[in-house]
Amino acid sequence: MKRIVYLPLFLLPLCAALAQVRQSHPEYCGIPGDLNPALQDVSASVDQQENAVLYVGRGSSVKAIPLYIGGLPALVSEISQVCPLSDGRLVVFGETGATYVFIVDPARAVLVDSFLSYWPGISPNQHWIAYEKFFPLHGVDGSSEIMLVRPDKTSLPEPAGWEGRRR
Repeated sequence: MKRIVYLPLFLLPLCAALAQVRQSHPEYCGIPGDLNPALQDVSASVDQQENAVLYVGRGSSVKAIPLYIGGLPALVSEISQVCPLSDGRLVVFGETGATYVFIVDPARAVLVDSFLSYWPGISPNQHWIAYEKFFPLHGVDGSSEIMLVRPDKTSLPEPAGWEGRRR
């Protein structure tokens, strides 16, 4: 006799909330060979309004970290990659035509920084995130400025001869 197990409909949102991250862009992590790092106890969800949440932990200790840009919910169609940094933080990449970059501290369950970019990637030594500066695709002249950001939020040293000058 076959047994059929039915999943009650009220449990479906819980299953979606704890979905594993697809890890569809390993090149973002800057790891030689484009290997997907193993992520224990990390999952994400994107609801119908495209609000993204990262979940860290297991069981009753799961912490939800909403992913925002400038204090507002980021409209993300998918969380495509989560890259661990050597200091324990995570860099989360969310797709929406451009790429949202979120730096998360899972130990404190906080969003440390976030920005919008094109074609981001972490350097192999994990000291830099390089990306093309975001610009609207319509109505303005675009830019091809390549930006460098340190995940630890320290600033870049000024080039020799540029002390105190701004462009």
